[in-house]
Amino acid sequence: VVAFSCKKYNIYSINDALIENGWELNSLQNPAGIHFAITSRTCNSVDKFLADLRSAVEKVTANPQNYVKTSSAALYGSKTQINDPNLIEEVVRHWADFLSEN
Repeated sequence: VVAFSCKKYNIYSINDALIENGWELNSLQNPAGIHFAITSRTCNSVDKFLADLRSAVEKVTANPQNYVKTSSAALYGSKTQINDPNLIEEVVRHWADFLSEN
């Protein structure tokens, strides 16, 4: 697994720009970051990923208003995002309860 963050740009915005190119990285929080697993598919796509990452950063810096995400927190294992950080603990607790029951 490779994880990274970015102090200069909003990493979630960069991830959104990567999604536009077909990449599906997972969001992290505390600190904000994104990650992906190295597999045979990704090993064969290193050059494309780096080019798309550069392009994503260029898109975000050229048009930051198109990639506005400030306080979103990702809930690992789902496509859900929680915009209120105060709800994260409660949602995660319920999510864990749900997973342990099923």
